[in-house]
Amino acid sequence: MVTDTTSPSPERIARPRAGNLDDFGLRVRRARRDLVLTIQGFSTASGIPTSTLKNYELGHSKPTAENLQKMYAAGVNPMWVLLGHNPVLLFKPKFTPAQKAKLLLRKKRADALAAAKTTPPVNSEEPTEPL
Repeated sequence: MVTDTTSPSPERIARPRAGNLDDFGLRVRRARRDLVLTIQGFSTASGIPTSTLKNYELGHSKPTAENLQKMYAAGVNPMWVLLGHNPVLLFKPKFTPAQKAKLLLRKKRADALAAAKTTPPVNSEEPTEPL
């Protein structure tokens, strides 16, 4: 069996390693997602250009001290971004009622998709018993 050693393993993608600046992009993405923001939303909140954030998340560039300060102002722990030291966020994000409703709807859709994937398909030829 031949394995592809050029692509990262799922574990590496899912969990950035602490103390490794090579995983900086993964940690930026995790922090942005923990803030429940799109790249555009994080750009607006932090004042960092969208293209710069994309380059960070893709691992094409490393942070500047100025941009680390901007992430800090948006609520991201700079020690997490650089070294992987918890906590990821310095404070919990505050949402407007409209944002809360949107997040709740997104969670319901995700839960429904997860349930649909785990529920076996019903065979239409066999009668089903009432629950």
